[in-house]
Amino acid sequence: MNTVTAVLVGGPTVVLRYAGLTIVTDPTFDPPGTQESLTKTEGPAIDADALPPIDLALVSHDHHPDNLDVIGLEVARGATLDLTTLAGAARKEGFRGMEPGDVATIDGPTAVTVTAVEALHGPAKIAAEVGPVIGFVLRADGWPTLYFSGDNALVSVVRGIARAHPDVSIALLCMGAASVPNRGPVLLTLNADRAARVAALWPDAAIVPVHVDGWKHFSQQRVAALAGLNANGVGDRVVALERGVETPLNSTARYLEARSSSIGSSSTNSMSISSTSTRSSAGDPAARGSSIMISTAAPSSATVSTEGRRPRTP
Repeated sequence: MNTVTAVLVGGPTVVLRYAGLTIVTDPTFDPPGTQESLTKTEGPAIDADALPPIDLALVSHDHHPDNLDVIGLEVARGATLDLTTLAGAARKEGFRGMEPGDVATIDGPTAVTVTAVEALHGPAKIAAEVGPVIGFVLRADGWPTLYFSGDNALVSVVRGIARAHPDVSIALLCMGAASVPNRGPVLLTLNADRAARVAALWPDAAIVPVHVDGWKHFSQQRVAALAGLNANGVGDRVVALERGVETPLNSTARYLEARSSSIGSSSTNSMSISSTSTRSSAGDPAARGSSIMISTAAPSSATVSTEGRRPRTP
């Protein structure tokens, strides 16, 4: 089985190497400060200009700045393919909208399928107020099946995903027990107890906590989240990402000699997993070799295919 690696940028933002693709989750690259009543306390571990070309951006939702901010939007628009909710795609030009059950296929050296799955950003009773969110499941021959939860708060939602996708072996879970005053005393993302129950749905999967640092409204920050997972008996399956460090995620890879290499301090200008590439070449097919064919298909709609790499938005 091939090795998936991840670099934590901060919050829900991770740069993945998967089946020959470079993938970013919920891109957030703005400096610290207050955005729409949410306070960002820590900047990104990697500057956006230091990123390698991005093939795929997975945006669980576009309407909260801790999941997609101003610079993160530029990063997403520079990707070959950026996926989000149907509502988000209606608001963000160039994005492809998905709803649970929709599948996008990227045909490169190894075909990668991306299946949109359900997510609820808090109790069902406030879903309409909070707005739509989705998660994603990635598959490729010879690669572990990977689940990115997006900002989902409910174990019951993931129970259905586990039934439909029992082969998940890496689960990136948005945790942090997010809470904001105007929603009352409800959790908007998983806390450690709920995340441990999610982990039990895939007993052999590596559990990767994200969305546990960098924002004031995360009521259960990294140290508490990791301690909670350990207290719930799943600590031996947790991959605790360090900011700016490329880390293998596969459960087998965790027991190999450490391959992680530090990218450096938060002020670094290059990324060790692609030190010779910068975002300026992301729109050039030659920068990544052969072109990538993208097919998206909803369960009841025809397949639409495009070839080549979308030019970067200025």
